[in-house]
Amino acid sequence: MKITLALVTLLFATACVTTKRDNTGASVAKRSLATSQSGWTTDFLRNRLLVADEVRIVGPEGLRAHIVTRFDPAFATRKEETIPEGYLQTFHAKPGADRALACYLDKLQIQVIRKLTVLERPGPFDVVVEAVGEVYYVDIDAHREQRLPSVRIEGKIQR
Repeated sequence: MKITLALVTLLFATACVTTKRDNTGASVAKRSLATSQSGWTTDFLRNRLLVADEVRIVGPEGLRAHIVTRFDPAFATRKEETIPEGYLQTFHAKPGADRALACYLDKLQIQVIRKLTVLERPGPFDVVVEAVGEVYYVDIDAHREQRLPSVRIEGKIQR
């Protein structure tokens, strides 16, 4: 009896699945809104390199679609959490690590010696990259390099 009941339930559940697309006006509008591209900054589309002890990146929803992080768990730790300000990722180099944390924000290449934080905030915010501690900054396209105590790069979101 239990097997028959389970079989009937399974058949009923699969019969309720449909592959038809809901083409009502509300459904089409929701799909369009979900797939539409929100504005983004063009300030990170130049080839640049940033090397620093610590880097903090803050931006609006969609920031994670423009960021790629690379790190080896043998040399770094990663923590993810949702905080009141948004979605926070923190990367720390382990003591004695001989590799930098790598991050790419569009075409901006970032190498971090100690700590990288990435905060994606809900709402209309610009993208801000702040680097501190013996910063080496190279604008590859402009053939310029600088050594500074800190750098702040702000990318205005196109709205």
